Amino acid sequence: MIKPGYLVRLVFLVFASLLCGNARLAHGAAPTAQAPPSLLMAGDGRASLWLSLPTKLAQMPGKTGFILLQHPVNQQGKSSTAWRDITPQPLYGSPVGLAAIAGQDDLDHEASTIYAFFSTGQVWAYNADQQKFMPDLPGHLAPTAVVGSQSGIFALTIEPSQTVSSSSKSPRAGGSSAAVWRFDGVQWQPLAPMPPSLADSIAQGASPSIVYAAGRLWVIWVSASPSTSAVSGITSVSVASILTSTDTASWQLPEPIHLTGPVAKLCALQVEGRLMLLWVAPHAGHEVIIQGSQLATSKPEFINTTFTPVALGPKSVGINVQTSLALAPDGNAIGLAFNTTDGKLFELAFDRHGRVLSNLKQITAAPAATNDSTTFEHFFIIILALLLALSLWHRNQPGNRAWLAGGLVPAPLTARMLAALIDVSIPLIAIGVATGMVHADAWQQLGHQAMQALVSPELLLHDYRLLWMLGAYLGYLTLAEWLFARSVGKVLLGMKVVDLDGKPPGFLAVVIRNLVRIPELLAPALLLFVILSVDRRRLGDVLAGTVVVGVQSRTTQDTTPHD
Repeated sequence: MIKPGYLVRLVFLVFASLLCGNARLAHGAAPTAQAPPSLLMAGDGRASLWLSLPTKLAQMPGKTGFILLQHPVNQQGKSSTAWRDITPQPLYGSPVGLAAIAGQDDLDHEASTIYAFFSTGQVWAYNADQQKFMPDLPGHLAPTAVVGSQSGIFALTIEPSQTVSSSSKSPRAGGSSAAVWRFDGVQWQPLAPMPPSLADSIAQGASPSIVYAAGRLWVIWVSASPSTSAVSGITSVSVASILTSTDTASWQLPEPIHLTGPVAKLCALQVEGRLMLLWVAPHAGHEVIIQGSQLATSKPEFINTTFTPVALGPKSVGINVQTSLALAPDGNAIGLAFNTTDGKLFELAFDRHGRVLSNLKQITAAPAATNDSTTFEHFFIIILALLLALSLWHRNQPGNRAWLAGGLVPAPLTARMLAALIDVSIPLIAIGVATGMVHADAWQQLGHQAMQALVSPELLLHDYRLLWMLGAYLGYLTLAEWLFARSVGKVLLGMKVVDLDGKPPGFLAVVIRNLVRIPELLAPALLLFVILSVDRRRLGDVLAGTVVVGVQSRTTQDTTPHD
């Protein structure tokens, strides 16, 4: 019979564990214009707009992350369409690129996929309320520009020039290396190599942008040419392209475009099947004005100047157009968002002629609709409550306590915690090195993904690295305890695993005690079982009939159990 005091303690422990878990992964502070990451926007062309919003991480002081907002099926600027916050918890890191691919049109289900690119070359994807990491960019390169299309995801990478030694042993500058990669959903593959002159021109230029239109991939950038100067009042923009439908295609050499005045930000995108070029002039103390033109896909050096400049109004005064302004295709329109100097976020929609489709309005994010993962989490909470009740019942049954032979006593809790940290780090580092995780940011990002899996366990199934690490961790402990009754951590801390008779455990017992680690990892509150149990046994120890003890013998007085 469970005493009333135990029931009160059970309720307290359940609510405390849930409260701690929510506090650890709560949303960060409100978005701020002073946050280092840039405002990023991507559109899939017909179904959704996506916005990567920088935010401070409350659970990681001093660190920044981002949340994803989604603007559903294009409504031509109607106010009834709201932005959804699709990230239950902020994601760690600062993405440097955002790209989207539209799935099949389905009003009942969002089929689009959004890809976020990081400076470490990592690629994260979200689709239909599922998120996972994709294969990294080759060489862990940070993309300079990305775009999504029905032909795949394209990423432009630039490696800066390096100093190399010539035969005369005198240093000389090596040329910059630029490349375009295509992701087909499985792996990254390079497009045809760029001629050295083209690669150097892109690397030395500014504000590169890529867009897929008319079956070709277009690279557009501000040229670092003598004509680009404040004196001449002319900015030279270069356009190069390649046909993506064949592996034998070669790059079409740059075509020059001359724009009047300086350019601070350049953006190329496809709207209604047309290639559009948008740019922003440097501004100081006045509102931002978007200028644009339609480019001919046959002769891109000719531009259509019928675009009416779009003024963003007084709220855009003082913003950094490089980091606080983003553009993306939105069906038959162009979506624009910018972060004001006081941290507010605004949106605007206009067509390919520059006609404004909706007045400037502030973005307010609504939470995404409840999905199946909530039911999954509720199920785990119920199981957690039942297992904690079982632990309290077991603690109150003297006949189930571990009376050990040979003068052995249960190992102290502090020693077990230190041994657990050692045992976790061994397979973690081994798998991390084997999968090429050589950057600190990659480890921090994976750690945050693991923390998210503790709150939403189904996320564990969407990152192959977490699955490999979990499998290596369980396999390592099972083999070590079956063969030697001790893992490396237990050896260093002077402990071993035995059955209740003081003998080494059998294979089945070892398998059972380690398989139970899976629900303990997904619901860490289950580890309270060790604290509630007089003999310091995990739930896995109870089910397997084992206990962790100190190697050295103790006196009979020390082995006497107590309440």
